[in-house]
Amino acid sequence: MANGVQVITNKVDFVTLSVYGLAVVDFNATWCAPCKTIAPHFEKFPEKYPNVAFASVDIDQNKDIAGQFEITAVPTFLFLNRGREVARVRGANLPELEKTLRAYALLTETASTTDASAEPSSSSQVAMGTYEKLIPKGWEMINDAIELKNLEALNAAAPKSSDITASVRDLFSTTIVSSAVSTPSVESDADSQLLFYVPFMNATKIHSMLIQSPLAKDEDEVKQRATKIKIWTNLPAILSFDDTSSVPAVHEAEISEPDEQGWSAVRLRYVRFQRVSSLVVFLEGEDEDEPTGVNKIVFIGEKGDKLEMGKLAKQDE
Repeated sequence: MANGVQVITNKVDFVTLSVYGLAVVDFNATWCAPCKTIAPHFEKFPEKYPNVAFASVDIDQNKDIAGQFEITAVPTFLFLNRGREVARVRGANLPELEKTLRAYALLTETASTTDASAEPSSSSQVAMGTYEKLIPKGWEMINDAIELKNLEALNAAAPKSSDITASVRDLFSTTIVSSAVSTPSVESDADSQLLFYVPFMNATKIHSMLIQSPLAKDEDEVKQRATKIKIWTNLPAILSFDDTSSVPAVHEAEISEPDEQGWSAVRLRYVRFQRVSSLVVFLEGEDEDEPTGVNKIVFIGEKGDKLEMGKLAKQDE
């Protein structure tokens, strides 16, 4: 692992971060006072987390990189797994940064120290095993084909973070953390309904979905799970909640009871999910007055040809 914080000066330097299981990038600017406040703390992280790569990007000197990841505020801390974004923390929020770093560093350490013959010894390993068993033979997780920067969510709140955008991206990211948690990544805000717009970079074929619900450690921490799902394909933009009642869905079903790790499988009619460029996903809990929580949403299928991004761009309202 690289020593200290690597200063990124060009795209070639940035690409080298893709070799790491976890890299944390500090996007900053010389004129930013909060950036200077949190910088000494960030510089101590490499010694504390030797299995994580740390880098610094000046947005004024690297506008192309900042533009690529749509950095609109500094400081912003980007978490990358093999070069793909899995989380981000905006602002000089040291407690939130350390909390996110600890969670992903633990996952990285577990993955690097566990071989195929070792028995699972942590909840995250057990969860990963359960999750993998739910993927039918011949299929794979295709969440890495999601265009994360154009995800949209309606009526969504982020219990773990003040950054709802980062929480929604984490909900659909390729990183699978332990399922044994009671606080969901995303939960509904005003009632029991959630609505997501999920654009893909490929013309995907989708076989099924996996939905991970929050698990309660005791009865007082029970979080309502999603019990109903509706899905629409290849729409140019997200629907309104009123539209979900009037526009016919491609798929509508009840969600099965989750397993011991919180996973429920949603089987789809495969012939209806060919060359999918986008999905609108509606989730609803049983009690309309209670928030509905979701930890992770995984799509199972096959990635097809790359789509032209211009065809996916949504028009301004």
